[in-house]
Amino acid sequence: MRKVGIAFRVLGYLLLAPLVLISWLGLLRTGVMPQYVAQLILEGLGPPLLLILLIGLALTLRRWLETRRRGFLIPVVLIGSAVLASGYTLTGYVAAARAHGVSINLAQAVAPQWFRKGPPPHTFVFDRYDGEDAKLHVYPPSGARPGGAPVLVYVHGGGWKFGDSVGRDRDMRWFAEQGYLAIAVDYTLSADHRHLWDVTQPQVACSLAWIGKNAARFGGDADRLALFGESAGGNLVLNVGNLINADKLASRCGGQVPTIKAVAAIYPPVDLRAIYRHPAATWAAQAYLGGSPEQYPARYAAVSPVNSTAPSNPPALIITGLDDNTVPVSDTLAYVKTAHADGRPVDLITIPRAGHGFEIVPGSIGNQTYRIATLNFLKKHGLQP
Repeated sequence: MRKVGIAFRVLGYLLLAPLVLISWLGLLRTGVMPQYVAQLILEGLGPPLLLILLIGLALTLRRWLETRRRGFLIPVVLIGSAVLASGYTLTGYVAAARAHGVSINLAQAVAPQWFRKGPPPHTFVFDRYDGEDAKLHVYPPSGARPGGAPVLVYVHGGGWKFGDSVGRDRDMRWFAEQGYLAIAVDYTLSADHRHLWDVTQPQVACSLAWIGKNAARFGGDADRLALFGESAGGNLVLNVGNLINADKLASRCGGQVPTIKAVAAIYPPVDLRAIYRHPAATWAAQAYLGGSPEQYPARYAAVSPVNSTAPSNPPALIITGLDDNTVPVSDTLAYVKTAHADGRPVDLITIPRAGHGFEIVPGSIGNQTYRIATLNFLKKHGLQP
């Protein structure tokens, strides 16, 4: 029995060791990949991992108190320091949320909503380019509303080269449950052999023209339409919203494009020249634009929100992690500062020790922060259900 007990303790220590390392790495601000991975894990799964560490600490401490052997004191110290480190990081996430009026449901964060499903959305083809269909996915609002529900349109990220809108399925269902007509939009992706900088934005506008024509069929009011997206999608919703409201962007498939009432963007690239020069993101700018800023200055200017500022810009909410290793945070902060100086309504939420993708796990602290902050922002600007 003694050997079995030793085997179980060794196995427990082996399971706890990576959690201890993740907790320590999450405190660093070095920009190295291990730190980024650790932060990504803490952002998505921090509360359940902290619970496991607390259980491990309690069991190890109990064993040390029973035996008073130094061999058990070392893991107590190591696991205890990991509890403090991860607790400090998670407390920072919660404090940042509360500073912006967001209350975090910790029980939900301990048990992320990985497997929450529902009926499939209504899917439609709204455009076709280079032999590929561009689709959108409609999530009707819960309950009928006089005059129709506000419309929330999601544009996905992925460096303009990867991804689709399916990854936000649970978020789209959540917004639909809050009373929004939620619509997720796909677009034709760039690739090494095709650089769709001049196609993507008009194609997003095409989806909006389709939505303007059809929103009422699903209980929506296209006169109250907002956009949101993350990363490359954040870039698109910011720039598309600015250009549409300035009457500088037409749909590639015709039709009337609705006015954009508000935009929410998560860690959006605002100046693609900086994206090209950032080693972690050069590939994205290269695929989207086909070369460097020196080769194609007009292309970079056309797709960078820093160049589409005007009094007609819709109110914007920008949410970013302060340790983003993909999109330069300094550019985002400068964009917001310039907007404030110009009198344009741009709200900013920053999350300490959070990187690119901090909100992707449904129900996590980061996910709850972006959901509720976006909901509050929409209501603030007259888009309440």
